[in-house]
Amino acid sequence: MIRRLIKNEIKNQKVLSISTVIFTVGIAFLLIFLLLSIGVERDRNEAGLLKALGIHRKQIRQIYMAKYLLFSVIGGGITEFK
Repeated sequence: MIRRLIKNEIKNQKVLSISTVIFTVGIAFLLIFLLLSIGVERDRNEAGLLKALGIHRKQIRQIYMAKYLLFSVIGGGITEFK
C-alpha cells in the first residue's frame, strides 16, 4: 500500500516537473520572439531611413549582416566562457 502511494507521488512529481519545464521554455520562447520582433521593427525603420538617405540596398544589407554577425560572435563567446 505504501509503496503504491510512493510510486504515485513520484509519478505526480515527475509530471509536475516536466510541465513546469515545458511552461518555462514556452515563456522563454515567447519572450525571445517578442524581443526579436521589436528589434526587426526598429531595424526596418532604420533601413528605411538609410535608404531615404541614398544608401544602396546592398550596403544596407552588409551593415545589418555585419551587425548580426557581431552579435552572434559575442553571444557565442559569452556562452563559451561560462
